[in-house]
Amino acid sequence: MRSPAWIALGIAVTACHQSPVATGPASWRLVEELRIGGTDEGPASFSDVRGILVDRQDRIWVLEFSTQNLRVFDSTGTPVRVVGRRGEGPGEFIYADGVTQTSDGVIWGDDPQAHRLTAFSEEGVFLRQVPKPTMGYSYIWRGGADSTGRLWADFISADTGSVPGPDNHPMPRTRMRFRRSGGDGATADTVDAPTCTWPGDQTSGMIRGPGGMMMIPFHPTSASALDFNGRAACVPSTDRHVGFITGLAGTDTLARFTLPGGPVPVAKAERDSAVSGFVAFAKRIKAVGVEPSMVPAVRPAIESIWFDDAGRLWVQRVTAGGGAEFDVVAPDGRHLATIATAIRPISYFRPVARGDRFYFIGAGEDDVPQVIRARLVTTPK
Repeated sequence: MRSPAWIALGIAVTACHQSPVATGPASWRLVEELRIGGTDEGPASFSDVRGILVDRQDRIWVLEFSTQNLRVFDSTGTPVRVVGRRGEGPGEFIYADGVTQTSDGVIWGDDPQAHRLTAFSEEGVFLRQVPKPTMGYSYIWRGGADSTGRLWADFISADTGSVPGPDNHPMPRTRMRFRRSGGDGATADTVDAPTCTWPGDQTSGMIRGPGGMMMIPFHPTSASALDFNGRAACVPSTDRHVGFITGLAGTDTLARFTLPGGPVPVAKAERDSAVSGFVAFAKRIKAVGVEPSMVPAVRPAIESIWFDDAGRLWVQRVTAGGGAEFDVVAPDGRHLATIATAIRPISYFRPVARGDRFYFIGAGEDDVPQVIRARLVTTPK
């Protein structure tokens, strides 16, 4: 078994045991308690949610991208207030893409286009702005806060070497990093985000042409997660179901785990639609050598991974019937439970865990985003 690229070759893999795939001593269930959001007008009418947090009063803050504001609800889902708005002034956002809270209670909104983080009190009062570097950014903010109160602000910076770009022309290599700082903006240090690939892997699943690049539909990718408190997790290829938990440097393997399940068949109509879009886009970017057969007839079951506030790793999987399952992995790599659920979370959102309460973003009627709260129930066997 090869170790992923973020694990140093000098570390003996035998130092980690491979945990058996076995159900833990209890039955685990997610019981839905609350949904916020719908097609009616008002604060709970969402169209493009980019982040959620739950503050110390159990109020739910929802970042709505279309209006560039934070909508606050109490624990029953009742609207409390709206914080922030679109603009370039103090307490305003241009491109807010995420939100977090530090241990001192301050709420932080990330705004990469404005090159800053904006701070509010739990009562919604603007406090201050802190500058941050921005060379590029993702659809969803990958930053957050750790238990010591430091902010982790992600940014893209130049790295050594180059990578293939459109039409295989070399492009400067970049790397994601995190700027860790206190609430006053004073920089503590910078941490490289660990890479998550198998050494020597050449099949990225990317097609390139003079006009751009595109991922092949249903092609396996990697899945990674940080808990901001000293650990990272990596599933190097979502079709292999083998993963690792390491320290932040990626050079110390703390645990290795194997997950149940395998690839999921893609319905013919869905694959036909994906092939049609794939071929059309390939023509648009003038990519050569593109064939419909490049689109797999199966999709990787693993959709995303994330840590909860107890240090457990959650792996979201799609089932053959289109439902969702979570595999829960202990910090030492033991497989604790597989949870089948009717909740179908949007996989690119990192859920929020607060004890036995979990907050997801899912799609409701007409695919309108909704905030879903569920309670984790464990029943002894």
